Amino acid sequence: MPMRKSLSFERLRKAAQVRSGARDAHKFQFEIYIGACAGIDLTRSDLVGRTFSVKVSRQAKIAMTHGAVPDEEGIVRWDEVLGLGVTLYASKKGGQLFSEKAFRLVVLANPDGKRHKRHTEIASFEINLAAFASLNPAETITDEQ
Repeated sequence: MPMRKSLSFERLRKAAQVRSGARDAHKFQFEIYIGACAGIDLTRSDLVGRTFSVKVSRQAKIAMTHGAVPDEEGIVRWDEVLGLGVTLYASKKGGQLFSEKAFRLVVLANPDGKRHKRHTEIASFEINLAAFASLNPAETITDEQ
């Protein structure tokens, strides 16, 4: 009986290698700086008195800032670094080093515990973390948006 389990596991391992094309895997630790956000319509009745957070996610991987209150000018400031461990695979395409790895960045209005029991999505966009990866350990690639 134990032999059967190991054969089954071996088949799964081989199937996973075929799916990924047996490409080289590289592990990276990304640090994403979350600074500030302006332009949130704080006159909306569903946003009054709520705190705001930024969430970066891909499937089960999630990193999130603390809740921040807008200042007098309506700017929400976090000044936080979110860390994400990501595995990137060598690209099959000649023009890029790694295959695309899209993460979703979302600005959320947090629940207030009263009328609003859930997060409200304010804005979102996707970011390809593979575009910021390098095999040179001394290199830091940044993009301020």
